[in-house]
Amino acid sequence: MVISLHGPDDMEAVAAALKGRPRKTLGWRTPAEALDAVFVRSGLIRSAIPITSGQ
Repeated sequence: MVISLHGPDDMEAVAAALKGRPRKTLGWRTPAEALDAVFVRSGLIRSAIPITSGQ
């Protein structure tokens, strides 16, 4: 694959797809879910997961 043939939007899409994949080393959580758990355990935040009103 020649990277120069792909634009920034293509590269961002690939990066997002890779970052969104669950990892075996993270207990099948995504990197974002694992990081959220670290922040919650540390008490820095309650949760990065948005709370909806249910409407």
